[in-house]
Amino acid sequence: MRLGTLLLSAPLILLAANSALAAPASCYDWIVRDKLRGGYLAAGAPRSAAADMKAIGMNAVLPKFGGLTCPPDERNLALLREWGEATQKVGMYLLPVFNFRGGETEKILSARREVTSGGQRMAKTPCPLDEQFWQAYILGRAVDLAGRAKELHLAGAIIDTEMYGADHSLFSGACYCDDCLREFFAASGQAAPQPLPAPEARMAWLKEHQLSGPFEQWFVGRVKGLCVQIETTVHERNPDFVLGVLNLDIPLPFMRGMAQGLGTETHPLLGFSETTYPSGYTDYVDKQQQTFAAFPAQVLFVPGLWLAKFPSENIAEQCYACAQHSHGYWIYTFESLVEGARKRPGYALREPNERYWAAMKQANAELDQLVAAGGKYESVLRVRPYDPSLPALVAGDLKCEPLAPVIEAQPLALGPEAQPRLRYRNPLYLLCKGGESVEVNVANCQLNPNCRDGSQYAVFDLEGHRLLEGVMKVRESAVAKWTPDRDGQYVLLADSSLNGYQLQVVTKQPFAFRLTRKMPLTVQGILGRVFFYVPAGVDTFSLFFKATRQAAGRGGKLVVYSPDGQVAARLAGDLGTPTELPVTVPAGMQKRVWALTGEDITNDLTVWFSDNMPGYVGTDPARLLTDAKFVP
Repeated sequence: MRLGTLLLSAPLILLAANSALAAPASCYDWIVRDKLRGGYLAAGAPRSAAADMKAIGMNAVLPKFGGLTCPPDERNLALLREWGEATQKVGMYLLPVFNFRGGETEKILSARREVTSGGQRMAKTPCPLDEQFWQAYILGRAVDLAGRAKELHLAGAIIDTEMYGADHSLFSGACYCDDCLREFFAASGQAAPQPLPAPEARMAWLKEHQLSGPFEQWFVGRVKGLCVQIETTVHERNPDFVLGVLNLDIPLPFMRGMAQGLGTETHPLLGFSETTYPSGYTDYVDKQQQTFAAFPAQVLFVPGLWLAKFPSENIAEQCYACAQHSHGYWIYTFESLVEGARKRPGYALREPNERYWAAMKQANAELDQLVAAGGKYESVLRVRPYDPSLPALVAGDLKCEPLAPVIEAQPLALGPEAQPRLRYRNPLYLLCKGGESVEVNVANCQLNPNCRDGSQYAVFDLEGHRLLEGVMKVRESAVAKWTPDRDGQYVLLADSSLNGYQLQVVTKQPFAFRLTRKMPLTVQGILGRVFFYVPAGVDTFSLFFKATRQAAGRGGKLVVYSPDGQVAARLAGDLGTPTELPVTVPAGMQKRVWALTGEDITNDLTVWFSDNMPGYVGTDPARLLTDAKFVP
């Protein structure tokens, strides 16, 4: 994806954004005047980051508290106090982030659960209208933090609506549970049908009776009502407390209700976008503010930038443009700039940290000029075309035990099968001999026309030394080719960001992928067939599956074959929560090679073994590696 050049001399847009609201309270002065310039990072990150941010012209710290209770436990209270002291010392604003439904911290207190439009009851997801849940976790924490704001030096708090501990990350529509339907009919003055339609038929029933539109409107209104209570109670407790929400711009009924309920003219809601993570500033930023106004909703929009998605040379213009056309910008994740992060997968940046620091400092200096000129400043910065940065490949965590090839006298003959289409980080281990050439074909797999991410690969020895690397564009292939100077294990890492990729070992070396709880295999749409070794002494084992963004009820169809070609276990259907497939090992089938096949995988599927198994699979039974201690 390449973005066209845009001139950033549009003060009228800036003035329009600021004039759409009627005199926000004075606690918003710094945002309306200077723009929010924030950095998101884990609450456990070094508190010295506040001073580092201040030094380059930023003004807000957004630390994520994943396990924040109400009231905060001693550990989180200490962290809040330390962040408060660190930000107050340098003149920064502190906006801690807490989860809507992260995990056990937000344990569901009632029997009420979300029922999707397809009729599925989500065991780990609260009904979005469960008042007991809202009271305990959203209202409770917001009011508690508002009451502690002076003590802890808090400017406000932000709700992260992505549900890490639920069956899916966001409420994709209205809820069709029994309680929601009965409440809808009661509110509309109609008698509920007796009995209620079956869960899977409710959406169609409402549509047939021309009630689907009114039902969604009622749902939005109920979410709004819950949020109005939060906004009112929080600002009765502390009128100088600012509220914000992550992902507010995702076009879903739940978000619309939050936007309308949590923002007022005097206390507008901060709407933090993740949609802008990979794209930065486009006209979406301007259009989304018009969308909020049309709801109507009182929202100060703050686009987010995923630091690792941009070349450092494009960061300054992106920060400036986002802030100029909205009410600020926020960086995900500032941990990428914290000491030691370069060794951590998912946090490392492709370029030296100093370049990113310098770019943000330049952006903030230009924003200072914009503020000083009352919005009538023409910056030297321009949004230029760029190719999205690929994630930095690091191998510091890829140490593994000695591996050995598996010798199978009678390999399974199940016919040809497609290569797995991989996604994200799936290390490929190879056992190589010094002086023998190694070739691995790396192919980029475009997942949809809007995904323009290319692929990259790198080869490391097990001491972490990078031996070679390569980059290719979308839909391209390349051959990773090298000749080791010594016998040993090597690892190839590949990544295609939002796209997929396939790896095929062309030469004769044995190889395997990891398949453990800590390092599972992730495939996108295609698993094909993989082989694995069951060692002596294993009478039973399990495979675990977790589908992400699956089609309703269709995570995949999985079949395990024993070495004699017989079906040992099978699993199909909804894999939206981690699902165990237990397998019994028949007599005589230990110390043999087994197979796993997958079909009808509708999106991402993550797979791992139980802890009593060697955690390795390969696509060729004649070249399979496994943990050497299990091989006779």
